[in-house]
Amino acid sequence: MRMTRWVLVGLIGVLVAGCAPPTPLPPTATSAPARTATATPTAEPTPTSTVSATLTPAATPTAIQEGRVITVGAEELSLNYSQELYWDEGRFAQEYDAYSADKARYLEDIVEGFLEEFLKPSNLQATGWRVSFTSEYELEADKATYLTLIQCKVHGAASGTTERPYFRSEWLLKPLLERGVDLYDFEYTPDGTTLVYEGESDRTPITIILRFPKPVGHCHYHIWYER
Repeated sequence: MRMTRWVLVGLIGVLVAGCAPPTPLPPTATSAPARTATATPTAEPTPTSTVSATLTPAATPTAIQEGRVITVGAEELSLNYSQELYWDEGRFAQEYDAYSADKARYLEDIVEGFLEEFLKPSNLQATGWRVSFTSEYELEADKATYLTLIQCKVHGAASGTTERPYFRSEWLLKPLLERGVDLYDFEYTPDGTTLVYEGESDRTPITIILRFPKPVGHCHYHIWYER
């Protein structure tokens, strides 16, 4: 499977003196799923159907692999990775048919591509892989959203202790973003715990969200807790 099926965001850390945080921005939200089918290499999901009347946030792309939202959240010295791939209805149906035909192979292809692109070059590992499919119809907006959700836990992208970790992010940002785009192109949320980037990757809109339990500082590719 090609790497365009998913994308990944990582966080990274090592304390570097003299890095000043950018001006805060409001946090980015993502939409809630309505029809979901979740798979792991050993468990087969069952799709269900629901109608949602919730408006999709403006910062979240909708329909046709016309958008990607990658969210990475720090949990001690690990990173919880989540990627939403947004499709049009036709491409979503094709992806779901491919998944339904061989669920284990579909997930194996995703894992293999992710390892080659992001993890192996930086000597990282990932566990807890899951893939799910969601379709949602929004009554007030009168539109449908179709997405594939890919999740895993990344290990090895942080050093130090749980109280004073040092997170690396180059493993994720360099393959995704143009040369010269780094953490200084991200914006802080008002509480200082989250960094958000909105731009393009391979001519597709992309949002990258890096979340932490405490306010953080950063340099070009490293992130640490300020206190």
